[in-house]
Amino acid sequence: MPSARLRIDRHRKHRRALLAFCIAVGVCNWAPLGFAQWHEFGENGLAQLCVPDSDLNPYTAAFNNESRNLRPQSGWAPGFGFLFDEARVRRSIPEFRSSPALDKHIFWNKLVGSIGLVHISDWTRWGPAMRARSVEDLWTASGPCSARTFEQLEGGLYRAKCSAKDDWASIWSRISNASEPMPPENDFVVAACNYRWINTKAFPGTDVRECSRVILHDGLIIDYHLQETNIMFFDRIDEFLKSKVRQWRQNCLL
Repeated sequence: MPSARLRIDRHRKHRRALLAFCIAVGVCNWAPLGFAQWHEFGENGLAQLCVPDSDLNPYTAAFNNESRNLRPQSGWAPGFGFLFDEARVRRSIPEFRSSPALDKHIFWNKLVGSIGLVHISDWTRWGPAMRARSVEDLWTASGPCSARTFEQLEGGLYRAKCSAKDDWASIWSRISNASEPMPPENDFVVAACNYRWINTKAFPGTDVRECSRVILHDGLIIDYHLQETNIMFFDRIDEFLKSKVRQWRQNCLL
């Protein structure tokens, strides 16, 4: 069976031949030829993710590492930013929530994040807990977290805070037991959240509760941000983004 690289090279030669023919006859239908506006990301000269304009975050496009020769290193995962508005997310997750008070903001009511190629040294080091603070102290109710609080959220999740007054929290899938050894952080930490109260002309008296979640999938780090009211759908959002990765990989074979 031909290698993936050979199949891609053959297909590209075929597309170029079709392009030359349609230009010669003066009639071109670009869509069947696969000439969509892909942005290609990959390693070793191969396009591994072929992403359309519509899936990229237009506000961070200047910072994308668009290349077929990306070289991930320990602590650095080159890639690109994505953005999906609430209408697109609701096609897969109808319950996805938005706040009318945040509609004017460019991303607070949307699903935004980044995807990058991961170096092998980070594969076991990164995960959902990588942005969470004081996890061990929260687990044992010690140090700065001796007055920790747990508040139950929808979907069987818990908001863990070192103090009720803190403007940050971790979202856990369980309550800790100080007498039980702490399992690996990535096994129970779901996301890290920050809370802000904004009172400006555009956002008067607005409560912003932004959470970030990190997952590793298929050699990639997927780092996304959303409002806390949607964190209960994290497993479905994970699958939504994994399906986009499958689509972007398939695009490179067109």
